[in-house]
Amino acid sequence: MLADYGARPLDPNSDPLQRSQTGWSNGLSDQQLYEVARGVWVMPGSRVERERFAVVNGGGIIRPAMEIDRVVDVPGGRRSFEGCILGPGHPVYDHYVGKPAPNGVQQNPITYFTSPLDNRKCNCGCGKLIERGDFLPGHDQRAIHEETVLRVPAICVTESSCFSPC
Repeated sequence: MLADYGARPLDPNSDPLQRSQTGWSNGLSDQQLYEVARGVWVMPGSRVERERFAVVNGGGIIRPAMEIDRVVDVPGGRRSFEGCILGPGHPVYDHYVGKPAPNGVQQNPITYFTSPLDNRKCNCGCGKLIERGDFLPGHDQRAIHEETVLRVPAICVTESSCFSPC
């Protein structure tokens, strides 16, 4: 979640994203909020790269929701989101936008929270639910093994001692 900070003007020539303002203020369109909220943030480590969505807390209410396509490095050792704004009908938008921020007022501009929408099925096909990533621990290897076994034709030795597909 990107936290509520008052609007501040920026010089587009000195901002890595060429924004003219940062922070939330009443009257900004979803596109303007996306531009001011998507960066420039200190987001060390790989946790942010596993996130699929971001929501913007403006005045204690979730404003736009975004799907994160990627996190990019920007000058100065900071990072920024790239993605798209979600609209009505998307589960994240419907669950959060226009409602109170799920983890209240925070001092950090970037906070993480567990969402009931995070649960999805493991990609190995086992049917178990996961919150982050694509697989439960170890299930990525299971999926690779099963994919390899299904795609590689079996080879057997015939009586003539030559190899041929069974």
